[in-house]
Amino acid sequence: MMLRAPKLRRKPAPGGPYQVRLAKRADVHLLPQVERVAARRFSQFGYDALLAGVPPSNETLERRQSQGRIWVATEGGDLPVGFATASIQEGVAHLDDLHVMPEHGRRGLGTELIDVVCKWAWERGSRALTLSTLLEVPWNAPFYLRRGFRILEQSELSHALANLRELEQRAGLPVEQRVMMQREFR
Repeated sequence: MMLRAPKLRRKPAPGGPYQVRLAKRADVHLLPQVERVAARRFSQFGYDALLAGVPPSNETLERRQSQGRIWVATEGGDLPVGFATASIQEGVAHLDDLHVMPEHGRRGLGTELIDVVCKWAWERGSRALTLSTLLEVPWNAPFYLRRGFRILEQSELSHALANLRELEQRAGLPVEQRVMMQREFR
């Protein structure tokens, strides 16, 4: 079976209110605030511990940005209202973070960010994108299931994903409520 690159579902209208692009160095200092605002939504599901987490340091974000591994959804081309970061783990792309501020949600920005990360992954030779997320929060696992991801069985976890699961547990994340997911590119 021949593999095909993931398709971008749609592109933002030129000059439209939102754009998705690679993050610029000037965006980096704005991303922790985007993450904090987006994370507030988890409190309604009792995941207050997630709110206490510290966003990645500016140094970490600057490194990811310099490596071309952060994409931002912007309003008017300048102000980030969402972002995604990714990495390659054992030859497979991994979505490290995806955040959209609630007041900009339900406009396709999360989907656009996923599609851009999938394209990036494909161009780097990965044939799938993995992630770790909460099972029952509507904008987590159910959102990703609707976008072509599937839940991985424990036996399917790569060494990198098993290590990530262990790190999440040590960090106090509710691993019994979390799943590893994967979207294969066909």
